Amino acid sequence: LQAKRIPDALKAQSAQAAELAKDDPTKADAAIRALRQYLEFRPTDAEALEQLVTLLRDRNKGGDAAALLRKYDDILRLDPSRHAVRREALKA
Repeated sequence: LQAKRIPDALKAQSAQAAELAKDDPTKADAAIRALRQYLEFRPTDAEALEQLVTLLRDRNKGGDAAALLRKYDDILRLDPSRHAVRREALKA
């Protein structure tokens, strides 16, 4: 029972922190941390991985492009039909 509740709680925490990060960018770190923990439980959730990449990209404007490209690659391995992700990867 807890194996299902823990990832769901982490995803909910991440969503809440991401919403707060829109007004306070310092909250982005909490959202990133919760999403990373969530992805340890559910590594094949391409949507959550895409949210993580978006948060990382927004937090690190002009940051580590190689790390972002690896994450984009992970998303596209899980779901090759995500064309918007391909376009974002080209911008990185």
